[in-house]
Amino acid sequence: KDNNLTVDHTMHGGVTPVMYSSFWDDTNTTQELIKLGADIHKKDEYKLSAMAYAIENNATKAVRLLLDNGVKFEEAEVVRNRLLPPNYNHIKSLQISDDGNFTLIYDTDYPMISIGEPNYFFSYLTNTNMYEIAKMALESDYKPYIWKFQNSTVGLRYGNDIKKVVPEGILNDKAEPTDGFDITEYDFSLYDTFPGTPNYEPILKLLMQYNVGGQPSPEFLKRKYDDCHRNYIYSLDSYYKINYDATYYIPKSEISLITTVYRKYCKDRNSTFKDVYEYTKFASELNEMEAVSIHMYTRDKDGRKLDRPYKDNLKKLDKYIDEIPSDEIKNAIKESYEN
Repeated sequence: KDNNLTVDHTMHGGVTPVMYSSFWDDTNTTQELIKLGADIHKKDEYKLSAMAYAIENNATKAVRLLLDNGVKFEEAEVVRNRLLPPNYNHIKSLQISDDGNFTLIYDTDYPMISIGEPNYFFSYLTNTNMYEIAKMALESDYKPYIWKFQNSTVGLRYGNDIKKVVPEGILNDKAEPTDGFDITEYDFSLYDTFPGTPNYEPILKLLMQYNVGGQPSPEFLKRKYDDCHRNYIYSLDSYYKINYDATYYIPKSEISLITTVYRKYCKDRNSTFKDVYEYTKFASELNEMEAVSIHMYTRDKDGRKLDRPYKDNLKKLDKYIDEIPSDEIKNAIKESYEN
C-alpha cells in the first residue's frame, strides 16, 4: 500500500507476495493479502502456485488456509524438491553409548536447497514424511496417482497407468532376485522410499488407511521374503561351528546386526510378508542396521578399515544380537544342503 503496488505484484520469476508468504507459513500476511484480493490460484513462470510453494516448505498452516479459501490440491500437483529428509544412504556419523544405544547422524536432516527437480507433490509428501499435508489432501478427497517416473530423458511422469508412466523396457516384474535385474512396479510407487527413511510409519499407515494404490503384490512380497530367508540360511551356514557334544553354535562375535534382522523376520521358509507395512518394517530395519554396520568401522591415516574398533563397537551393541539355539542352526544347515 505504501508503495502503491498491486496485491499481485510480480517479483523474480513471477513470484507474488502471497506465494512468498505461503512458502514461509506466514498465515497472518497470507490472510491479509487474501483480504486485499490476492489471486491465490496464480502461478509463476515455473507454473508453481501459492499452494505449491507452501507444500515445498511443509508450511502446514498456509496449506490449510489456502485449502479453506478454495484452493485445490489438483492445482499444485507439480512442486520442486526443497527439503532433503534423513536417509540411511546419507549418514555423517554413528554415535554409540556405553549402554549400547546408537544414534545415526544424517547428512540430510531437512536442510533447504535453493530449488530442486520438479516432483509430483504427493510423492514429495511421502518422500519427506509430510504427514499433516498428506492427511489434509486425503481428507479433501484428493485421489493420489499411483505411479511416478522421472529421468533426464522423459522428465517427470505420473499417473494411474504404469505403461504410460514407465518407459517400455524398464519394468521387469517377472525377474527373479538372482537375475540381478529386479525392477518392479513397487519401485515406481508412492511406497518405495519408505524403507530408506526413518520415521516412515505414520504416513505409511495413513496411505494404508485410505487404501492408496501401488501397494506391492502378494507375489512381490513372497519373493522378497524368500530372498530374506535365503540370506538368513546363508548367514548361519557361513559361520556355524560344532561342539564336541555335537551341538551347533555360532560365536556371538560372528553374528552380525544384519543376520539378526534376517533371523527376526524370515526364519520360517514357508512364510511371507503379509502386507506393505510388514515388508517396509523389515526393509527399513535392514537398511538401518546396514548403515550402522558400515559406520562402526574406524579408519587409519590411509583410510583402511580397522577391525578391532569394529569388534569393540559390535560388542557395545550386544543387546541387539540374540544367541542362536543349536537346533535352529542345525535345521538351517540341513535346509542349505537340501537346496
